[in-house]
Amino acid sequence: MLTGEYRFHCHFTSPAFLPEFKGSMLRGGFGRALKSVACALRQKKCENCLLAPTCVYALIFHLLVRAALRRVSTLENGHGNGEPDLDYPGLVKRAGAITIKNSDCRWQELTRYSNRQQTAMLLGGLQGSIEYQGDLTEFVPLLRYCETVHLGKQTTFGLGRIEVLATA
Repeated sequence: MLTGEYRFHCHFTSPAFLPEFKGSMLRGGFGRALKSVACALRQKKCENCLLAPTCVYALIFHLLVRAALRRVSTLENGHGNGEPDLDYPGLVKRAGAITIKNSDCRWQELTRYSNRQQTAMLLGGLQGSIEYQGDLTEFVPLLRYCETVHLGKQTTFGLGRIEVLATA
């Protein structure tokens, strides 16, 4: 599937009120809010935690990979060269071994007005950054793809933007 990057510039001819948050950026998971709810032991660090194998907080990368695989599959089936030759079960399983090192993610609520429905609509999402630890090598191409096509719900509104910053 061919992809492209386009920039749009506009100039307002009259004063305009723009919300503080103009687009969703997903760079990881549920962050501090989820950890404060999910962590039974209230530890600051997840390494060496006895509950790590069953922790919801530790599954965030797993969920991100599942969403990315769904997005790739849907787009490639509909607009590309068909179902990608990926090891879906294996990738999901190996994603479970990736853990969170740092996160400052928070929930950001957005409001937009739907002319079609004649009502205001709430669109919430995560904003912030998250740092994962573990062998991420095989996941980088998948996440790079999602940098271009975005990830999750409401991508047609510009939501679900992620940025991958891989370190050596």
